[in-house]
Amino acid sequence: MPNIYSSPTGPRLAGLHDKIFVDPPPPSSQPNDEDTDMPNYHSQSENTEVATYVQEFISSRGNEYFCEIDEDYLTDRFNLTGLNTEVQHYQYALDLVTDVFDMEVDDDMRESIEKNARHLYGLVHARYVVTTRGLAKMMEKYKQGVFGKCPRVICESQHLLPMGQHDQPGMSNVKLYCAKCEDLYNPKSSRHNSIDGAYFGSSFHNILFQVYPGLMPQKTQRRYEPRIYGFRVHASAALMRWQEERREEMKDRLRSRGLETGFEDEDEDDDDLESEEDEARVQEDGIDDMFEGPGIQMQTHPASVHPSSSGTPGWVFTSLACPEDYLPHPLRRRPNAYFIFKFRMAYNTANSFDLLPIEHIGNYLNDRDLCAYRLVCQSTHNAIDADGCSFWRRRFMTTFEKPTWTASNNVKYRQAYHKRRRALMYGAEFWVAITKSTGKDYAKEIRRGTRCLEVLRDMIVDSFSEKREGDLAYESKNLRLIYKFVQNYDLLDVVMATDHKKEKDLLCLPKQLLCTIWSLLAPAMLSLDFEHAPTLGFPDSQQVVYGTTSAHPIFGGCNGLDINMEWVVHHLNFWKYHMVRSEENTLYRAFKSLSPKETPRFWDAQLKLGGSKLGKYWKGSYAYVERGEVAMIRAGEGQDDTIQDLFNGETDIGQFQDMQLNWLDEADGLATWPKLFERHLHSLRRPENKARTRAQHRSSTVPDAISDLKPQNFQFLAEGHDTTEDFCAQGWLNALPAQHGVPGWQRMTMMKYFEDPGTGVIDTDALWAYEGVVLSGGQIMLGRWWCPSDGTGEWMYSGPFILWGVDRSDAVDGDQ
Repeated sequence: MPNIYSSPTGPRLAGLHDKIFVDPPPPSSQPNDEDTDMPNYHSQSENTEVATYVQEFISSRGNEYFCEIDEDYLTDRFNLTGLNTEVQHYQYALDLVTDVFDMEVDDDMRESIEKNARHLYGLVHARYVVTTRGLAKMMEKYKQGVFGKCPRVICESQHLLPMGQHDQPGMSNVKLYCAKCEDLYNPKSSRHNSIDGAYFGSSFHNILFQVYPGLMPQKTQRRYEPRIYGFRVHASAALMRWQEERREEMKDRLRSRGLETGFEDEDEDDDDLESEEDEARVQEDGIDDMFEGPGIQMQTHPASVHPSSSGTPGWVFTSLACPEDYLPHPLRRRPNAYFIFKFRMAYNTANSFDLLPIEHIGNYLNDRDLCAYRLVCQSTHNAIDADGCSFWRRRFMTTFEKPTWTASNNVKYRQAYHKRRRALMYGAEFWVAITKSTGKDYAKEIRRGTRCLEVLRDMIVDSFSEKREGDLAYESKNLRLIYKFVQNYDLLDVVMATDHKKEKDLLCLPKQLLCTIWSLLAPAMLSLDFEHAPTLGFPDSQQVVYGTTSAHPIFGGCNGLDINMEWVVHHLNFWKYHMVRSEENTLYRAFKSLSPKETPRFWDAQLKLGGSKLGKYWKGSYAYVERGEVAMIRAGEGQDDTIQDLFNGETDIGQFQDMQLNWLDEADGLATWPKLFERHLHSLRRPENKARTRAQHRSSTVPDAISDLKPQNFQFLAEGHDTTEDFCAQGWLNALPAQHGVPGWQRMTMMKYFEDPGTGVIDTDALWAYEGVVLSGGQIMLGRWWCPSDGTGEWMYSGPFILWGVDRSDAVDGDQ
């Protein structure tokens, strides 16, 4: 594939790297009368320079605040640590910034990659500007006044510096800092005002003045003084306003509680004034008694609190407040007396912040800053790890959902948090771990990939654990982190990838766990958000989905309850090839036209062991080929020349079926289950323990799984439309034990049949049997269909099907 940036005529990514700078020809090369008939071939290759992404970004309007990051800094992976969790499509964005992106993508994907590339450059920029090279470049911009000048008059056009109020992106836009008045201002230009403050960080401006102290301006003592006709406004005016506001506030609070305020408006004409003798008596006797009765407490204005001059710890209060009824009568008339019940003031405390535990600081730090804070000193270390690691339990519960395991020791929460955050932040290169194509590097990626798979499994099991009954607006924190993980790493890009090593190697990813995680991520795999992910090994998947029950059984193990997870992944890969891959153009257009409510979705409740009834409305498709082509596919002839699949009947190619399931209760009575159906489907057969073979010692279930699993069978009746006529169906749902530590799987069997419109008799010559797996969560089922009357064993006529639950399907029933 040609590089889209190096070819002037090839596709370009939204105008980036497509500017060709050509020097104008010299004046002597202009055509004259003698050579007007001779074409002027001006060679662009001689004077052509292709602008890099960084140069194009810096030269764009609105990006004047940014400096140019060195290429060596951008390509050093150490400088990009942790950014893969902050940026979607991280690898594509990094390739674009470093000018190695060479993949043709559609417009929507192109726009998303460009947006994330700008975000990635900004996050790297925040790290670069605090380096020696970055500080030098920003210093030059500061001297030139690129960032603007302070609008404050007394600052005398002091140059500004960009800074962020937060280090986390999306919190606030960039601000301009004035070192003279130490205040912040918004940029004048709307282009600059939309820049994220995290692209500069909250420390850059301070570090710049530490490295270049000569740039620190001399602070002025001048302050604007308010004057009225040339006279300064006295500070006591503000004090009087404050007193009046407090008085009115206390009145309102007392009135709201139905209490009389006890305030009497001061009347200058009141004849009932206190005598000097009363005031003297109050001074001698009343004030000492004010602090002896119950409920007497103090309220002061900040200006009336002074350190004690007696040498004893404490404070001297010159303005007092207490319940009015407890005051002697002469003091009740004082306008500056404030009365409020149950007002408390800390006494004999030098600094109220000394009472705050310092572990609260850790709640506002990200993981990287938290690690640095923990290592500052013994006090910060104890604040994080002491008290039985209670901090880590709170940290875990804030980031993730409540785990299914219970532990009285918080150390387990700390270990689980470290493992999960490490896996989510650093991920793994699954392509290297699976294909083993880079020598000895794959061993490290296999260990990292195994840790990631275990973390994803635990988070899947814990998802929706905090959802309450009837809560329709709940969003799972675990599921959001999982979706972000598969966006940042290549877990879905390597489905059905093969090992490149010729010799067998025991060191590899746990295959069954890997297939289980792939199966649980089916909604993402069958989403157009991941249509850029390659579809690998389709001929192998096609051979598996059309295979016989003996060659490719759905269930196995010592008790027949183990799901063949590799078989499930082959089915998902088959349907992904047809529904998500635009190049194939079989089901892609029909799938793309579906509304969001009609596409496969993740589970919406916690995964639990045992069976449960599913939704009512379903949408899906089945695939088939001609009988002669089935034998060709099973023989492997589709490896060289792909055999085209057909869907949903000859007249409905490219469409999806709608089916409605009606669940029956034992209390209301179950429908008659014909013996003919049971003979083909074995829906009600009790599983039995068998002797475990050597090949089954790693089974996903154990022999005790049958005794631990409560038998649950749910019967349903179904109806839908197939080709040109309506069909009916009966089926059962059987609970399955947990598979590789994940509960919630079920077995589905169904017999599809047609009834005579007049008599209602079932046409036994037109039966279609269905057997499949309901993925954990109850939103997707897939499996095998076959014709019971058309051969058995290797001669059976069969194919794949898939169904997924939808909120509503108007094609089946007009009423909910």
